[in-house]
Amino acid sequence: MTQSPSDPILLSTSLHVDEARKAIASLVNVLIHESQYINTTHDKECIALDQAIDRILAEDLLSPIDVPAADNSAMDGYAFHGVCLDESGQTVVLQIIGTAYAGKPYDGKVEPGQCLKIMTGALMPQGLDTVVPQEFTTELSLNDKLAIEFNRTLLKRGENRRLRGEDLQKGKAAISAGRILRPSDLGLAASLGIAELKVRRRLKVAILSSGDELCPLGQKLEAGSIYDSNRYSLIGLLNRLNLEIIDCGIVRDDPSALKQAFFEAAKVADVLICSGGVSVGEAVLVTFYQFVRSALLQLNGASQTSPPITQAIAQDPIRKRAGRTEFQRAILGRREDGKPTVRTTGSQGAGILRSMSEANCFIILNHEQGNVAAGEWVDVALFEGLL
Repeated sequence: MTQSPSDPILLSTSLHVDEARKAIASLVNVLIHESQYINTTHDKECIALDQAIDRILAEDLLSPIDVPAADNSAMDGYAFHGVCLDESGQTVVLQIIGTAYAGKPYDGKVEPGQCLKIMTGALMPQGLDTVVPQEFTTELSLNDKLAIEFNRTLLKRGENRRLRGEDLQKGKAAISAGRILRPSDLGLAASLGIAELKVRRRLKVAILSSGDELCPLGQKLEAGSIYDSNRYSLIGLLNRLNLEIIDCGIVRDDPSALKQAFFEAAKVADVLICSGGVSVGEAVLVTFYQFVRSALLQLNGASQTSPPITQAIAQDPIRKRAGRTEFQRAILGRREDGKPTVRTTGSQGAGILRSMSEANCFIILNHEQGNVAAGEWVDVALFEGLL
């Protein structure tokens, strides 16, 4: 792939975080559309619905039915001809002639002046168009027969009835392509009678650690050596994205060995992530979360790649120099009044991996932002479901 001399990734040595994200997204977009570089990420496969959690939907999921499939009651109450609401007087009195249950339609005919006790989801008999909630009614005896009465001003004609196709019409997209499938999506597909979904093939991601100082787990540390923590952090991060992981292990600081490892990884993987030259895993976690995660999701066909951001009240003052973006490890909580609060895990030095383990979010201090006073609102990015 060729790049113009003005390409920001090649020429800029210092990018703002937002600029770097845009540059990476632009480059990934080029890769997606250049088949000679990425030619397998758009492969599709059909999988069982119960195996589809966190997979990326490959095609719009079209509804094979109207939802609801017929007019039905939106609540427990009494169904009747709404025309009676147009009559004079404040009170409506209706004779109860039967009951309609969900899954068991009522076959009889209901005349004006009569009503049908109806359960949530039960089909509305022909001609009935309104449901009065049972809590609005009072039962009474009318000519030795059970009846209800209610104030006609409490509802309008057609209320509390769900119309056929109101939620979703047959042939319309129930879930759009590119969606990272969540439990609610699987429930929606099941409600449509769909047992299998067409999803993107999982992106194959090779990872390796480089460095003569790295020691595999299970071996005794020699002087100057450290255990390889980055690789295990990356494995956890990639598993959260439900990607296929190819672990290439540790490669020593030898150009020929690294070159060979890269070539071998390229034969079997769509993406290679290499970490090295650092002593702890915290730096790799922040970088992955802020830059790599979105790029991988974009490559795998996801339509939503940006992590959700919320806000919380800073419990303590935070020192920050304007002119750079910072991501501070933090713990999100809640005050007695219900408002969200956040505090840092303490020292933010790169060598303190323990504080990353204690954190459940990042406080995001934006490029132009300066010191933060206790009580100020700050941007927060949660780890749950992301890291």
